[in-house]
Amino acid sequence: MGGNRVELYVHLVWGTSRRRPLITASIRADLFGLIAAKTVELRCVPCAIGGTSDHVHLLAKLSTSISVARLAGEVKGASSHFVNHRLGFNGSFEWQSGFGAFTIATDDVPALSSYVNAQERHHAMRALEPTLELDR
Repeated sequence: MGGNRVELYVHLVWGTSRRRPLITASIRADLFGLIAAKTVELRCVPCAIGGTSDHVHLLAKLSTSISVARLAGEVKGASSHFVNHRLGFNGSFEWQSGFGAFTIATDDVPALSSYVNAQERHHAMRALEPTLELDR
């Protein structure tokens, strides 16, 4: 077999500092767009991005050249900078210091993508998968 074949998927979850409801509908699309762009810049593939007012889910296919910690750290850093400097939060937007990371089987990517993309609905209905959510 020539070259590398990598099928590693990671589901990342992180929240706003003190779980404040800062991710409003007015910034959500721009924030998720920036998260997708940064993920691509890091040579990973964003499969799904979703969330609610106080946390974000990112399902991504990892590149061979990046660690999970680096992906999470750089996406969180770039997105908080973007919200503060481009969306006018003037330093009041922060992510919590940690993150959750879960490996995902290739066969489970479509189902998890649906779950991530429907975060608002799942939270409104309290139809959550506890193993895929952050502790409060």
